[in-house]
Amino acid sequence: MPLFVFLVTRRLRRAFAALSRADAGPASHLLARRCHFSAIGVAGFAAPVNSSAAMRRRLRAMLTKFPSARFICDQVAVEGPAWAAVVACQLIMIPCPNQRAAARRFTLLLAWRWTRASSVLLLSERTDVATVVRMLADESALAGAGAEPDSG
Repeated sequence: MPLFVFLVTRRLRRAFAALSRADAGPASHLLARRCHFSAIGVAGFAAPVNSSAAMRRRLRAMLTKFPSARFICDQVAVEGPAWAAVVACQLIMIPCPNQRAAARRFTLLLAWRWTRASSVLLLSERTDVATVVRMLADESALAGAGAEPDSG
């Protein structure tokens, strides 16, 4: 396993282990100061967030609502170079230790730049893939709207 993949995987696993201890710090430190977070099909996370400070507040609110929740970073995949990587993580949330049957699965997609995520998309296990593709295409079109045409 390349060193970059190892480091990203370790940071994600440690951040979710900290969330299981009701500590939002490591998870919020994964995010760039100006990052974009959005979620599809996840109650309580529907409104987008555009800073790590706002995300820290939202994580703390979630931990207040689910104080004994456990978070498991099940699988991690990393593609691309350190300066422009895409990271995918399968995340399992168990609301209470004795409620394993109530566990929910999520997919976390991150645009990773060196040591932090600049963009995060959280998807519930029931999210329709076509919805995700449409949303990403819309965001790509918006991001490219101000770009100059290629001169090639």
